[in-house]
Amino acid sequence: MSDSKIKVVVIGYGHIGKRHKAVIEASGFFDLAALVDPHHVTRPENLSEAASFFTSIEDFFAANICAQLAVIATPNGLHSEQIKLCLEHGLDVVAEKPMVLSSHALLAHQQQAQNKGLNLFPVVQNRYAKISQWLQQMLQKELLGKIYILQINCLWNRDERYYQKDSWHGDLKLDGGSLYTQFLHFIDMLYWLFGKPMVKNAELLDFNHQNLSQFEDSGVIQFDFNDGIAKDALATMTFSTAAWGKNAESTLTIIAEKGSVKIGGQYMEKLLYAIGSGLPGQEDLEVALSEDPYKEKFGAAAGHYKFWEELEKSYKGEAAELPTVQEAAEVISLIEQVYNYRCPN
Repeated sequence: MSDSKIKVVVIGYGHIGKRHKAVIEASGFFDLAALVDPHHVTRPENLSEAASFFTSIEDFFAANICAQLAVIATPNGLHSEQIKLCLEHGLDVVAEKPMVLSSHALLAHQQQAQNKGLNLFPVVQNRYAKISQWLQQMLQKELLGKIYILQINCLWNRDERYYQKDSWHGDLKLDGGSLYTQFLHFIDMLYWLFGKPMVKNAELLDFNHQNLSQFEDSGVIQFDFNDGIAKDALATMTFSTAAWGKNAESTLTIIAEKGSVKIGGQYMEKLLYAIGSGLPGQEDLEVALSEDPYKEKFGAAAGHYKFWEELEKSYKGEAAELPTVQEAAEVISLIEQVYNYRCPN
């Protein structure tokens, strides 16, 4: 591909859309051509004069703005139709998690993209955290031996400050549920590190969100791995948005044949302990994993900056560390399996 910049349109200018915009503007390879958001009736003040602004995706396409790539950062339930439109107009697509709310729809979009010679790119930026990379490499080397127990705890707070009236948050068709909006990253981490499991059982509960959302606020999932290092492991995930006041916990615990590891923090970016016959000492490991120049420079946005660097490599024809649509579809299929346990209304 030529050295000319890739023109990008960002669709959706909420919290994550703003993050993508900032990364694109800081890039020397991508160029922000346009921004689309129906909730900004006037042009955002911090939008450069070189970028066009539209309040609808239809107006953007009608204007025939030159662009090669669309970033979709809108409410979950809108993604599928917007991906379809962007592909029909010849754009590659980056879609924030969840790419769509249906694994079958996502695979159909992938087929549409392939038929047109276009690309779909999922975003699961937590894979780029230094501790995630270390954990994957350690597991690939089988330094812990056979996995006995995997336990994920995501105990968060999402109350009336989040589920506000007239917001898409909490709407079943637009939001889909907390496993899509809050906790997909943690299911992706399980999938990425240990391979694809099946959902063996799930229990879904609603403790205090009856007047806030159209779906459960908590659940317990039991996963079953049929092969790989986690074959026959006891693998569970407890999730909730019912914690009082603020997030209480985000942890992944591994109990294995040759050691035990626990990571935590909202983005699972902190080493809580690591002991094992084939592992460095705890203090040395903590120091090594804390030295993350991306995190120091970009904070919570570090994973998105790394994603865009990998995306640039892909456009240049270089080897790139990017998740695949097939992986994204398989993670979504796991969430679908869990939500099959929802009680009918």
